[in-house]
Amino acid sequence: MRAIVLHSIPYTDSSKVVRMLTDSMGMCAFLVRGISRKNPGLAAMMQPLSLLEVEESTKRRGDLHLLKESRRAVLMQQMAIDPSKMAVAMFTAEILERSMAEHQPNEPLFEFIWNVTQAIDVETNISFYPTFIIGRLIRFLGIHPPARPPEQSESYLDLLSGQWVRDPFGVQHAVEYDLGQLLCEACEMTSEQFRSLSISREEHRKLLEAMVDYLRLHISGQKEFKTLPVLREIFA
Repeated sequence: MRAIVLHSIPYTDSSKVVRMLTDSMGMCAFLVRGISRKNPGLAAMMQPLSLLEVEESTKRRGDLHLLKESRRAVLMQQMAIDPSKMAVAMFTAEILERSMAEHQPNEPLFEFIWNVTQAIDVETNISFYPTFIIGRLIRFLGIHPPARPPEQSESYLDLLSGQWVRDPFGVQHAVEYDLGQLLCEACEMTSEQFRSLSISREEHRKLLEAMVDYLRLHISGQKEFKTLPVLREIFA
């Protein structure tokens, strides 16, 4: 089966627990053995957004799947050496790990991440990709906010409820109309539309942070994303 690496943590001196998004089983935790200085290739394969072909063992270690075999399905050229692409990869992996439930396959989302990862690896202008990926993830999760009907007077988008409100008083996570409407539109945009989006760097930063807040408020747990500060610094 195909798998996208999200995150790994040490298990023993020569093994790691690696969370992967798979095409047929959804997000799963695998016990990967044989990771050592004598086998640097296996450790390199377990970096965020590595695209793999994997085979699991019929045995299990508690809740962990045992990885029997793995190989690269796509050999990345720039992801591991370009700091900006590494930052996007780590950010994407974190939001996926925080957003996806265990063992619930989502084939359209998997195919999107599989393809967009390859695009990030070869393209030069990647600054819009974090926002583009969050927008699509919000759509795939079915939590996208409604566009504001032009005849209504609600002028603020409540990021927590996902609804438009007339008065932001007492609403902790409200954004004004222009940013809220742009957030709604961004959830529908293609990569080509993002490339041609005519907004300033500051407006793009505000859009990214609003979308991150929206996603964070709608998934389990509301902790800040650890990789967001790195992303801000890379694309400042």
